[in-house]
Amino acid sequence: AGADAADHLDLAVKATEDPGDYLFRWLSASGRVYTVMNSTNLHAPWTPVPAYVVFGDGHVKYFTNSAVADGATFYRLQVDVE
Repeated sequence: AGADAADHLDLAVKATEDPGDYLFRWLSASGRVYTVMNSTNLHAPWTPVPAYVVFGDGHVKYFTNSAVADGATFYRLQVDVE
């Protein structure tokens, strides 16, 4: 596979200056659909974050979630082909 955004994902995750406010950043690819999902238990089903499905266009995409639940919250970025 070639080395472009359609073939791999470079996901950056960092804590911002505000405690509990996390930022996810990635380079999107045309023809891909990105869904941020979360779960409070890795053995439970993943749930899409409401209203956060993004169509790739070759630009950098961002996700910020400042509403962190008590305890651990796990995130994943699902990538599908359009």
